[in-house]
Amino acid sequence: TLGEDELASLCELINRTYAVAEEGLFKEELLLTQRTNRADLASRVARGQLVTTRFGGERGEIIGCITCEILKADATTGEFGMLVTRPDHRHKGVGRRMIAYCEDFCRKEKGAKTMQLVLLHPKTWKQKSKEILKVWYPKLGYSKGEELDFLELYPQHAEGLITETLFTVYSKAL
Repeated sequence: TLGEDELASLCELINRTYAVAEEGLFKEELLLTQRTNRADLASRVARGQLVTTRFGGERGEIIGCITCEILKADATTGEFGMLVTRPDHRHKGVGRRMIAYCEDFCRKEKGAKTMQLVLLHPKTWKQKSKEILKVWYPKLGYSKGEELDFLELYPQHAEGLITETLFTVYSKAL
């Protein structure tokens, strides 16, 4: 479990990270508050869907997180998302290890045969953070799959968007 202070810090880290990663996709005033909140994180913790990593052992400071779950529509597919690492711990293999943990968990504990993620990105222009991820995920063995219109899946976000966006599904056999 995570304490209230840890939930607050993690929420702030996630929202700040996504404010940069989704710059140019959503209205600026939504960027620092829209990705998650403490209640959402607490709910994910209670359901066993939020994995954190710490620096300095079990009681150390949280330096990253990832969501990990089995898809309800397909019990043989695991999915990870909301991958975030504190800026001073990036490019040190933390994200790669969190993804590997999720893959192992879904395969060994849940019987998943496939792992996937969805990447939100602009439809008609290139956003730096998203372009980096489009190169990185295939290096981890993920193949680009179908592209889905974000607004068809989440019409409630139409007012906050400032550009056309797609979800691209990346998957990997486990």
